[in-house]
Amino acid sequence: MRRLKILAALLAILSVPSLSRGTDVNIFPNGPIYSNLRSLVWGTSGSNGFNNNFFFTPINQTGSVCVYVYNNNPTNIHVFTGSITITANSQSTTPSDLSWTVAANNSKLTVASSPSVPAVFGAIIAGAAQVSINLSGSSTQAGNPDTSNVVIAQSSQASSCGTAAANMTSAGILSSSADQGVSDIAQSSFAAQFTFTNPGASKMINSLSAFTATAFAKKIYFKSVLVSCSAACDEQIFLITAPGTTCLSANVSNKNILFNSTNATASSQVSCTVDPTQSTLIYRLQIPAGQALLIPLDGFISPAQSGSGLEVFNVANIAAGTVSATFEWFEK
Repeated sequence: MRRLKILAALLAILSVPSLSRGTDVNIFPNGPIYSNLRSLVWGTSGSNGFNNNFFFTPINQTGSVCVYVYNNNPTNIHVFTGSITITANSQSTTPSDLSWTVAANNSKLTVASSPSVPAVFGAIIAGAAQVSINLSGSSTQAGNPDTSNVVIAQSSQASSCGTAAANMTSAGILSSSADQGVSDIAQSSFAAQFTFTNPGASKMINSLSAFTATAFAKKIYFKSVLVSCSAACDEQIFLITAPGTTCLSANVSNKNILFNSTNATASSQVSCTVDPTQSTLIYRLQIPAGQALLIPLDGFISPAQSGSGLEVFNVANIAAGTVSATFEWFEK
């Protein structure tokens, strides 16, 4: 009986899934831009796989690194975790052994189906002898090719990765994005949410723009949009160049605790008789029932006096269900 109990305990331990750390792959950048990580297969590790740890010796020890992940899949989005770890040990070849210091960690990074802008993250790596770009958590999807291209860019100075990074950190000490700095200076950080019940085909869900006269005083720095659907939905994110007509306004909440009386200069138009004028398709999101996607919009800026913005657009009719879209942004 005792032997059976011991055997059962061992089987229970062995049945616990282990944390996948990927394969450690040494790469050799010989300049500031390394673009040899091409056609990496989503959802796999090892040779030609995406879920790996790509480590290297930085070209200098005083700067930063930015990582750009492109999706080659023309049909489906991909979600993954991207982290950056560093070590002062120039002889270590195993960033997967958890002995390296975490400089940046970003879960649920999203990159839309091709063609689209990349997912971006980065870190300041001053003082590091080696750096590892750790990509994990991706899965295979329908679509051909189901691959990605990864570009690693190094700078001799602290960089915000063109203000597009989902997370820009400093050697595991600080965790602040370039846009958070904008918020601190501008003292204005906002969110606008709207839920559309039973939206018809080709109908706007929510928009954020700088068309009104009061909006021309400040630039609009987009942060993200959260899109959720109670039923399976097909959504698109467009640039817009002209406002809708006969619209309602979504409720705007100020996220800055100390200066919560600051009014937003951007406007969130919803339920328009005539929707805003679309320009360029940025993302297409095919979301399962009861799911939500957080899409980073860092790097999208509506300049002062430009009259421009973004919208979430419903493609196919939803006879029984809701689609919700929440924009977050800063103003300066």
